[in-house]
Amino acid sequence: MDLTIARALKLKNRLQSRIRVIASDMESYNSTVSGGTKEVNVRESLIEYERLVDHLIALKVKIFASNLPVYKKILRLAEIKSEIKMLRSVSTQHGKVVDTYRYSGPSEHVEYDANFRKAEIDKMTRLMEEQVDQIQEELDNHNHANFIEIDSFSF
Repeated sequence: MDLTIARALKLKNRLQSRIRVIASDMESYNSTVSGGTKEVNVRESLIEYERLVDHLIALKVKIFASNLPVYKKILRLAEIKSEIKMLRSVSTQHGKVVDTYRYSGPSEHVEYDANFRKAEIDKMTRLMEEQVDQIQEELDNHNHANFIEIDSFSF
């Protein structure tokens, strides 16, 4: 069966979700009150879990191989997103403020000197978001234009 990479990625996500559900069921229903109703056959669930993981690995390998031409962009995208997240967490506090977080004693005035001010960080993150959009569009085009062949399976 041939799928676009975009469709294969959706299938991968659905497969991962199904694996998480099985794992959660096994965690919840392995130990039950003696004589009680067994909601889940955890031995069968483990077999199904392992079967789905095998399919997931095969699918990921095919997706990875099909993405080799754009893998540098995938990695760049992840790093830009990480940098945006990091920059958004940087304190931009600047100037005199009243320190009200003291555990004892009177409040004090503290003066901060920010290397990067909020406006500068906002400008940098907006430029990076534009890069994210551009790279994501290129990856979306790649994912919708290229196909991979997978074996049919059910889950």
